[in-house]
Amino acid sequence: MRDKSTTLGHPLPLHPEFCTLHTPGYYEYRLDRSVNLMKVAPAFLVATMVVFCPQLVGPQTHPSHSLLNKTQLRDMYGCLLILLCLALFPGLLLFQLLSESLVLLPPHGIQLEKQYGLPGVKPLISSRLFIPSVTLEGVFIHEGLRGWNILYYLVMVQKGGSEFGFHVVYKDLQPDRDILLKTYEAVQEVASTGANLRAD
Repeated sequence: MRDKSTTLGHPLPLHPEFCTLHTPGYYEYRLDRSVNLMKVAPAFLVATMVVFCPQLVGPQTHPSHSLLNKTQLRDMYGCLLILLCLALFPGLLLFQLLSESLVLLPPHGIQLEKQYGLPGVKPLISSRLFIPSVTLEGVFIHEGLRGWNILYYLVMVQKGGSEFGFHVVYKDLQPDRDILLKTYEAVQEVASTGANLRAD
């Protein structure tokens, strides 16, 4: 059961994949993966079978006296490709990116999290990166181009010794600019006041 001081919200109605979780001293901005590989999986299997099944059931024509003729080689390669696809398929399901989060822990710092696993099941693997407040130099929304598309990135600049480090928030899911702006505002509010955030 959730504590009374915990608030879960969806601050952007047009982006249901983005949610916030606020408790005293802990503020999570989570972006869930909107494309579910479990929905894509049957199509992947059907496409694999349509492409490679003719290799298995095709007629055995043009026999020759050699050890393996062209048809037998084609059938053998088809079988190997099907086995390879079926072997890789569970890996696609088990290690898909489920969500990316930015967690504010005032006054200590910011943590970036990624969770991998099967949809609807507790994540199998999590990766975390903690950025202490004393090393956080700045937070920026950066605009970039990929082909003809304009992409926006939320970047955290971390100072450490003589070098700077850059950390992209929601790096793999690449959300809409509105989500980045909402997260940016929360980070700036904590950075400027050093206090707790108001719940949205």
